[in-house]
Amino acid sequence: MEITKEEFEAYKKVQSSGVTNMFNVSVVGKLSGLSREQILEIMKNYSEIEKEIKSTNATKEDAIDYLIKFAQDQKEYTEQ
Repeated sequence: MEITKEEFEAYKKVQSSGVTNMFNVSVVGKLSGLSREQILEIMKNYSEIEKEIKSTNATKEDAIDYLIKFAQDQKEYTEQ
């Protein structure tokens, strides 16, 4: 089962709120909007999912930084 960044963040929001024990899957589901299967998948593969999401975010941030630098370099070049 594929867990999206948004689904993982919904789970983490409930987790960080401290409102419920995360093993109380029915309450976690009501608070997060996630299905029982999604919650169990996140619990089972939490570290791997977190690592993949962080990796994807880093890649996007690197690409954005590169594009900004490229645009700045192009602007400087055309102004010469």
